[in-house]
Amino acid sequence: SKKKSNPCAELSFATGRGLRQALLNVEAEFELYAVDSQGLLLGTEAVAWDLTWELFDESGLQFAGIKIALEHIKATRCCRARYTPTRPGNYLLAIKTTVNG
Repeated sequence: SKKKSNPCAELSFATGRGLRQALLNVEAEFELYAVDSQGLLLGTEAVAWDLTWELFDESGLQFAGIKIALEHIKATRCCRARYTPTRPGNYLLAIKTTVNG
């Protein structure tokens, strides 16, 4: 089995339109990239992903109900996240990653 690498939180990043804008009841998406402490992009198979999503409304209240699906894309070494907003408003999405093993 391949050794799992540790992503560096300070260098890892997310990108995509779904981080900035999403339409009510329309699927949105963004990509997550894991980068190690040497600055190298890690393949999705080299990272033990354990992601927790937290959504907050404009007043800072946390709510549930929006499910986020994660798909590993080997060709681009990312994890694609997809979600569909079901409530109108501006929200803050907090992404927490725990490295296993």
